[in-house]
Amino acid sequence: MTRKWRKSIEGWWFEVHASSSPAERFGEFASLVATWQSRRHGDQLPTWGAFDIPDFRGWYGKLLMTEEPDDGATLKLFGTELVPLFGQDFTSRRLAEAFRSPADGRHVECLRAHFAAVTSGGGIGLCSINFTFAGKEYVQADILTLPLVSRKTGAGLALSVVKAKSRWDEL
Repeated sequence: MTRKWRKSIEGWWFEVHASSSPAERFGEFASLVATWQSRRHGDQLPTWGAFDIPDFRGWYGKLLMTEEPDDGATLKLFGTELVPLFGQDFTSRRLAEAFRSPADGRHVECLRAHFAAVTSGGGIGLCSINFTFAGKEYVQADILTLPLVSRKTGAGLALSVVKAKSRWDEL
């Protein structure tokens, strides 16, 4: 995989890979990457409308989408399986609202920078985060982020798939 960008902070890491990176290199996310790559037209990013519901079979409740990720990041889509982790549904709310404690401020800035790097560069984002959601147990989440463009506004969108598991599952 050609890595274009990497940043880490306190156990979290964020990477952006070239859009042409072989899909199979993204492990369990390979089918999603291949589908996204098939919807691109040259250097043009696909729109959300370029996808069908079956494209995300098995991932429905794990999807989230941010709009204008470099400027406040509004969560346009927030999967139902993410609600128990965050303690509430954050659809149509700011990314920063999902991370309320002052200590999470730097993490939100890293997430924004990650989403911005993905959408502005058109690459494939991967990140791994470890933290406590909604005062619950310690959780590890691996996140694939794919850039899209809004057909209506032309704004950058970041479609992410969150694969989360409790650290206690490993014991």
